[in-house]
Amino acid sequence: MKQILLKQILFFAILIFSKTLIAQTTYTYTGIGNWTEEANWSPSYPGTTIDENDEVIISTDSEVVLMTASINGKLTINGDLETQISLTINGELIINGYLYSRTTLTINNTCINNGTHQSISLVNIYGVYTNKGTLALSSLSHIYPGGVLNNESSLNSSFLYNNGTLNNTGTYTNSLNLYGDNNIHTSDFINTRNLIPGSNSNSIGTYNFDADLILTSGSILITEIKSTTEVDLVNVNETATINGKLKVSLLEDYDPALGTTYTILQANSVTDTFTTIEYPDLGTDKEFSITYNTDNIVLEVVASTLSIDPGNELNSIAIYPNPTSGILNINNINAVSQIDIYSVLGQKIKTLTLNIGQNSIDVSHFKNGIYMLVINKNLYRFIKN
Repeated sequence: MKQILLKQILFFAILIFSKTLIAQTTYTYTGIGNWTEEANWSPSYPGTTIDENDEVIISTDSEVVLMTASINGKLTINGDLETQISLTINGELIINGYLYSRTTLTINNTCINNGTHQSISLVNIYGVYTNKGTLALSSLSHIYPGGVLNNESSLNSSFLYNNGTLNNTGTYTNSLNLYGDNNIHTSDFINTRNLIPGSNSNSIGTYNFDADLILTSGSILITEIKSTTEVDLVNVNETATINGKLKVSLLEDYDPALGTTYTILQANSVTDTFTTIEYPDLGTDKEFSITYNTDNIVLEVVASTLSIDPGNELNSIAIYPNPTSGILNINNINAVSQIDIYSVLGQKIKTLTLNIGQNSIDVSHFKNGIYMLVINKNLYRFIKN
């Protein structure tokens, strides 16, 4: 009786194992054409939904155009693949060749890029994407909470929302906008363009760096303030080196009260200052001031401080053309100085740093009217037309 039972168990085990082996199929595409060209597949056409145990291989030198597919198993790209509607990875994606994403790519599980991945459309990372090759994200891309992007080689992004984890041990270039309310951004980072704390669902957020942050002369830190407690923040675990421009915006008609302070950046150490600051209009009786401390940068709403020495215009400084519709040149600056630009009503419009010698300011976005340049309580007027 026991022998019969044992034989039955063994029979069913062999049957189940055999069915499993049969279900595990590797499909290979060889040639140039659409994914749906069945003659290019062996041993047969896999369809556009790949089962969990199956693997699809795009062979070397093959070029495939795919409309849409869902990969529950494994997709290995040794040749070229171009997607035109969507590609969803619930299993595994291996890029050894070239992937050109024209439309949405969603990574729910894992992706390893050993080749080149160029995307001109949406990339959603819910799982883990490891880049060991070249990754160029030219359109909107998201690292969602729980998602991880490991960059070990070359990464370039134009509109990246980091709301998860960006582990960067390679070279990362922010070519336009880096957003985020993230877990962490590892390794030293040199920012050359726009850094904007906040996620796609909440414009107020905190962007975290676990090492050094360097803001270059071309970078812009965009800080939004919604209330006394809702303020964008950049958090740097090590040293923050400041340069470039700070642009401050108020959301939802928020009117900050005198004496209110806002910490917009905190770090283990803060060095240098912004060269240009754009403030929102607070009226004629109050304005923003900025304080650079050893470990943070703080904005404060203070009473308007427009003050000049009577009759003391900077006759030694040459300002031209005046009137101007675009660039205003300022010559004969003898020392590095801070300059504040006020409207004729006394509203501070902009703060920036003048270097020794010749300086140029772009005022093309100013409204037409009379403005005042104030340098160390000395005054010069210009007209924007």
